[in-house]
Amino acid sequence: SKQSPLESIQIRVPNLDVKRFSEAWELVSSRHSILRTRLSLDTQRIFPNPIKINDPEIDVLESPLRISVTNGECVQLDYHHALIDGTSVNLLMSELADAYEDLESVKKRPIPRQYYQYCLFEKEHFEKDKQKWDKIVDYWVNELKGFEGAT
Repeated sequence: SKQSPLESIQIRVPNLDVKRFSEAWELVSSRHSILRTRLSLDTQRIFPNPIKINDPEIDVLESPLRISVTNGECVQLDYHHALIDGTSVNLLMSELADAYEDLESVKKRPIPRQYYQYCLFEKEHFEKDKQKWDKIVDYWVNELKGFEGAT
């Protein structure tokens, strides 16, 4: 069976202050370009503004991230695995909880390295050593030879 690349987590937060939570979400998503990224089959685009909580216009198949609050206490995050993996979702939720508790302290933190910055670093690194890059590509081509299906 084909496994969906979409993930969803729900967290119950009794007495959630939705306004404060929205401010925390806006801050955290402004610090991480991946949380403002939209993907399609042929493009990737980063938007300047964060996704709004409970935005009815968002289709998670088109915009790979959606966040909602229901019943004033249930936070749900739907996301595509291309944007957020298991380790990253824990970091995201931790930073979001920190921002909810103390917005100002999170504002003072240095902005973490963005994924695109890592990609540029890697590209520059391997442009200097084409043989090393070719060796890595050859390794993975051989490792995945004959493999069919999604990973």
